[in-house]
Amino acid sequence: MDKCEFASCEIKFLGHLVSENQVHMEPKKVQAIVDWQAPSGVKKLRSFFGLANYYRKFIAGYLKRATPLTDLLKRNVKWVWSDSCGKAFYALKKAIASEPILKLPDFDLPFKLHTDASDYTVGGVLVQEDHPVHKPGRENQVVDALSRKEVFPASYALTRIESDFLDTIKLCAVNNP
Repeated sequence: MDKCEFASCEIKFLGHLVSENQVHMEPKKVQAIVDWQAPSGVKKLRSFFGLANYYRKFIAGYLKRATPLTDLLKRNVKWVWSDSCGKAFYALKKAIASEPILKLPDFDLPFKLHTDASDYTVGGVLVQEDHPVHKPGRENQVVDALSRKEVFPASYALTRIESDFLDTIKLCAVNNP
């Protein structure tokens, strides 16, 4: 019974703090990311991503921000820590440190799905009353057709969202060429 909590307003669960209607990152883990030194090699960068990727669902545009760093992890790429890598590293840390919160869904309210795509990533943010509920995203193969760039992120995001949401979603595509 020492691992049980009863009548709690908030519980720790798998690196998250869960309360009545929201989920946020565990402060100790966030602090570990904030304190992380810039990596000096592939092994240290992979370690950073091991922790940071766990919280990517909290960060809109996570993969877009991480692209200069993930490029360093590709095969046959020489390790060169550039200014863009440093900016991406600190931008990810700052985004995680801002401690974004995901709202737990209320199935009596409508959902909106905002989607976006770049040449490198696709993603979406499922919102309810302007509060994020879920932020799916993935690396993209280079998309050359504009129409596919607009449709693919919606298709991808909808496949990542539980079917329970699908009756009440309004789709909002971002088109900033």
